Amino acid sequence: MEPLGPILQALHGVRVTLELRSGAEITGRIDDADGQMNTTLSEASLGDRERREAGLPLERIHVRGRQIRFVYIPDEVNVLGILRERQLRAERTMRTFRTHKRRDPKREA
Repeated sequence: MEPLGPILQALHGVRVTLELRSGAEITGRIDDADGQMNTTLSEASLGDRERREAGLPLERIHVRGRQIRFVYIPDEVNVLGILRERQLRAERTMRTFRTHKRRDPKREA
């Protein structure tokens, strides 16, 4: 099972809804996330799950990962495709890093 932190990192720029442990919901675009699910959203709105009214608009909000109960990702987002692309990018970076070997000046002399 994949931890949710890297999935949130891969969803950079995607609009999601976070349900908090308090029952509040925050909907916004993911600007940043880390391995502990600490997430920064922009163009966000804070609302209550029970009320269907428009929420309080927020330009930017930071949510501690510990406060997140659920993450609602839109159905049209291909999460597996995003994760595969991220993994391929990381593998390419590692291959590039391995091919650039250090030169030892003592050996060349």
